Amino acid sequence: MTIKLAIRIAAVILLLSFTAPLSRNQEYDRRDGNWWRQLDAVSKANYLAGFVDGMQLGNRFSYWGIDKTDKDAKDVSAQVTNSFSSYRAKYLSNVTNIQLTDRLDTFYSDSKNRDILVYGAVWLVLNQIAGKPNAEMQALVDNWRKNADKE
Repeated sequence: MTIKLAIRIAAVILLLSFTAPLSRNQEYDRRDGNWWRQLDAVSKANYLAGFVDGMQLGNRFSYWGIDKTDKDAKDVSAQVTNSFSSYRAKYLSNVTNIQLTDRLDTFYSDSKNRDILVYGAVWLVLNQIAGKPNAEMQALVDNWRKNADKE
């Protein structure tokens, strides 16, 4: 065996040994409270930054496909844009990632909430921050708990 061949084989083995742990992370992870509680603070911050950026892109997805030459479509596009802007102003205008992280940590400290996917928990926490009354919040949380296993 030549030295060049031995070096190539060693390099491939080394490369595979580094990528093997990464392949484990490529499996689907259910992003619920159990997943959230395993993240460190930096990962939580990064996830929430991506979450908010994803909302912006999702907003654009919701109207990009609308035919802008059709009068009714223009009205729909305006409604979508207005709805997004209204919800963003009501629920996100004064909320920081740190505040949202802390509230999600508190929310998921209750084991009954851990099956709720993170996007649902974010919605619930944002409602709480926005001042939804406790009785309404409890009904909302109970409904999300009941339907968590269906997602």
